[in-house]
Amino acid sequence: MKEDDSPYGLFKSQSDYDQRKNVKLMIINGLAFTLGLLHESIQELILSLDPTMRHVLLVLVLFGRN
Repeated sequence: MKEDDSPYGLFKSQSDYDQRKNVKLMIINGLAFTLGLLHESIQELILSLDPTMRHVLLVLVLFGRN
């Protein structure tokens, strides 16, 4: 069996495939956790601003979205 005939594509075994998949999932979960914390911090900042500044910040956030 040649290297490129592996049923796991570029991976040598199911174990190698699973290990790399788990690492990717850990990275994605870490990013999601970090972004969640940033989102909460921004919400707290918005709530702590006076109403005039809050409106300005919300308008800037809306224009920043795609």
